[in-house]
Amino acid sequence: MKKSILATVLLAVSCLFTASASNTIGYTNGQYSRSKLFRVGTGNIQGMAFKLDSEKLTMLKGQTISAVEVVFGSRNSTANAATLFITTNPDATPLRKQEVTISRAAQWLTYSLDTPYTITGDEGELYVGYTAEISNTYYMLSSDFASDMQGVCYAYDEGKWVDLYGKGFGGVNVRAVIGDDAAIKDVTLKPVSTDGYFKAGAAYTYAAQLRNFGTEKVNSFDLEVSVNNGTPQTLKYNNLALANGETYDFNLPEINADANGKLPISVKVVAVNGSADQAQGDNVYNADIFFYPADMQKKLLLEGFTGQDCSNCPEGHRAIAAALASATTPVVEVMHHAGYFPDIFTTNIDYYYTFFYGGNTYAPAVMVNRMTNPLVGTVPVMNTTQSAIESSFDLFAKRQPYVSIKLATNYDENTRDIKVKMVAYIINDLPTEQTVFNLLLVQDSIKASQTLGGQYYNHAMVTRAALTNNAWGLIIPNTLSVGDSLVWETTYNLPEAIRSDYWTTELLTAKNYTEEDITIPTDAKNTYVVAYVGAYDMEDIDGHEVYNCEIANIMTGKGPGESDGIDNATADKNYDIRISADENGIRVEGAESWSLYDMTGKRLDSTKRPACGIYIVKATAGSNSVTEKVYVK
Repeated sequence: MKKSILATVLLAVSCLFTASASNTIGYTNGQYSRSKLFRVGTGNIQGMAFKLDSEKLTMLKGQTISAVEVVFGSRNSTANAATLFITTNPDATPLRKQEVTISRAAQWLTYSLDTPYTITGDEGELYVGYTAEISNTYYMLSSDFASDMQGVCYAYDEGKWVDLYGKGFGGVNVRAVIGDDAAIKDVTLKPVSTDGYFKAGAAYTYAAQLRNFGTEKVNSFDLEVSVNNGTPQTLKYNNLALANGETYDFNLPEINADANGKLPISVKVVAVNGSADQAQGDNVYNADIFFYPADMQKKLLLEGFTGQDCSNCPEGHRAIAAALASATTPVVEVMHHAGYFPDIFTTNIDYYYTFFYGGNTYAPAVMVNRMTNPLVGTVPVMNTTQSAIESSFDLFAKRQPYVSIKLATNYDENTRDIKVKMVAYIINDLPTEQTVFNLLLVQDSIKASQTLGGQYYNHAMVTRAALTNNAWGLIIPNTLSVGDSLVWETTYNLPEAIRSDYWTTELLTAKNYTEEDITIPTDAKNTYVVAYVGAYDMEDIDGHEVYNCEIANIMTGKGPGESDGIDNATADKNYDIRISADENGIRVEGAESWSLYDMTGKRLDSTKRPACGIYIVKATAGSNSVTEKVYVK
């Protein structure tokens, strides 16, 4: 299977910059789109800037910035105005500051500076950009959505300037105009981000991009590419004619990782027009591409906000259903009855999650992986349009899952006890300081009233409880690292009915509800456990990204369409069973039978010596069983 990772985005409405008589400096490839405008943060002050480092400034010494070019996403700022600036520190008094009028949106506009700025070469670093005040109903920012570069493109986010690297925006659509007589030979290598969800065994073709940062026309360049620290491969690109600011897209050699783990890659521009360029700091790209196990499963968590009294919610539910039907990545659905007026299903857990609205709540609403999709909103919660949900599926499916999750359930119909076991295998380094896991109990297909839906409306995947007794889950110990697993088990007694814990005596009286109204019968065959692992940061509304999730019916132990994995495994130790591994493979002593699984829970052939890596062994002897992790060298 071959997949192509594009360095540039195909735009629904795309416009290319036509070079002017003067030369420009910046990091955009010039593309913009009316359908790909965005905001960063929830503040009314929006802005963008690019940064020149000391190497670039030394090369540009003596050049004069006479104008600034910008693409604004909207002209509906306060007084249709923006403030241009040139500064050595975006938090300090600028070297140049100029108020301008935004005459048009989604178009390159050129503003001559009243007082041009001549680069001294001693600035250390230099920022060129703008800020504008605009209401949160308009999208101000524009970029080329090509490849990200670290430490050069910034946006203003509620009082601070943040690096846009890793967010997928590419180069900010801001450029500085310099003289047309400058003689500068310099290119910028802009490869596509390798921080994505890639699997071992699949062939990937990574597309990269070269931008002519300088003024000298680029007719040729030579590239060295090394994969897995191997012998560099030299690639030559000739017969080009890249003018100032123009870009060239090309493919790197195809990569196919045989095993999961990190694969180092190095790409280096070694010559431009037959010799080295003047600023080589951005000519090298080194990265570790992480490949996940070929049979690992990543799922997205969709959380909806709804209410029985919400007249628009049935239509919102239909949009969610349509998006789910078109999803190419498996999605786990959970519905919180919050965001509108509380109803008979509302729990205290649901209302904790209105945190993700960032302000006023509403329904119907939805969020995917508790992340903000900047193309459709400024906070994780967004409107329930099919296009917005599908856009979020596409965006967040490309992000790394870091962990693989397996769920096992065992339901006793006599006692109504649900035994639940979650195993979270850490496949890649967790990227945040605090990581949590949580398990929610949800019930599907509850028949109850709904405004514009009738008295027997089907309420789907309704939140009923948190098995951790905590809306935010439990912290994963930071002592765990790649190859380790977190095992968490609990027993939950499924009552005959669940009373909404949101409702106090005063609220019941105010709503004219009875205890019977807010106590919903449970149905074991339609009850599920949902487990997720993700980031946790109560200081950041976007600091709760869900990395991966899983769902299991309490009776069958499986979600819709799920295959067998480690089903109802136990980690109870019995040291009469001994499991070990050495250079000859895996040894199991004192067991009547044993099974071998990879780190995603796929069962393997235990009669064959596995390749080097980490595995799970489940061994049994009578009523005793043990499950252990082993490392085969």
